Amino acid sequence: MHGQGLLKINLSDIFNKRQRCRRSGVLFSILQNSKIPVSYRSFVIVKKLCLLFLVLLGGSGLYAQETPLQQIPISEDAEANASPKIYTVVERMPEFPGGDSEMYSFISKNLKYPTEAKDQNISGIVYVQFVVSKTGVIDDNSVRILRSVHELLDEATENVVKSFPNWTPGYQNQKPVAVYYNLPVRFMLDAPNVEDKKRNGK
Repeated sequence: MHGQGLLKINLSDIFNKRQRCRRSGVLFSILQNSKIPVSYRSFVIVKKLCLLFLVLLGGSGLYAQETPLQQIPISEDAEANASPKIYTVVERMPEFPGGDSEMYSFISKNLKYPTEAKDQNISGIVYVQFVVSKTGVIDDNSVRILRSVHELLDEATENVVKSFPNWTPGYQNQKPVAVYYNLPVRFMLDAPNVEDKKRNGK
């Protein structure tokens, strides 16, 4: 009877240990699925090792709680240093002071037709792109030629665009924004008059 009581206690203890090992998911599933015969004594030893493993780890690795990721707030300085978005089309496009007519009048007065280009009868339309910032300033580094005719005309076009005064900036959602602006600049040679033709014998 005494032996049977001791056996009951051991079996109960083994059952409890078996339940704890089953929760851990470590070693127990391997033993259950293994086809290698395991003696009762070996089984108890393995269970004790499993429990010892849990005690040493303190449950920290097997029952670790998920820690929610914390959102790192972006400082105002970081937002200020971020590169501003440059729009292609906005609700209200940037405008030269006085409108397009004043812009073309400014170009005709300030555009310098290279003498060398005239001598070589080089003419055409140069397409240039630049950025009007949200303050209306044109960034010289943003000026680039989209369609070239000749390097002499390209350079003259860039120079006149860089001499533009400040524009009225473009607006999107009632806020000033930076906008790309494309502009055609025409270079046309004056046609010789009748007297010049007669003088040249043409």
